[in-house]
Amino acid sequence: MTRQAAWAGRGLPRIVVLGSGERPGLIAEAEKLLPAIHSLADVRAVDFQFLVDLASLDFDLAIVFGGDGSILRAARQMGRRQRPILGVSLGRLGFLADLSPEDFVAAWPGVAAGE
Repeated sequence: MTRQAAWAGRGLPRIVVLGSGERPGLIAEAEKLLPAIHSLADVRAVDFQFLVDLASLDFDLAIVFGGDGSILRAARQMGRRQRPILGVSLGRLGFLADLSPEDFVAAWPGVAAGE
């Protein structure tokens, strides 16, 4: 049995894109993937400084570029309104980041479709 995401069948997922812009190469890597993200999602915010109040934003999924620290910071930024996080690892060993940038490109259409 395949588990479907909350937005499956409802249309485009509402996404926020997050990451620590201070990390070398993060913004450049994210900018390479943003066109693919925009093509399959309604991007509500792009925040590479962790400044957006995510608790007041309506979205389905956060895509976080970086490592474990960036993912934890994104969860804290959401406050009590937690949403799923898809981590894109841009560094060394990480336990929470799900995908490399290359794996993200392959997985993104399925994720956006709610798979």
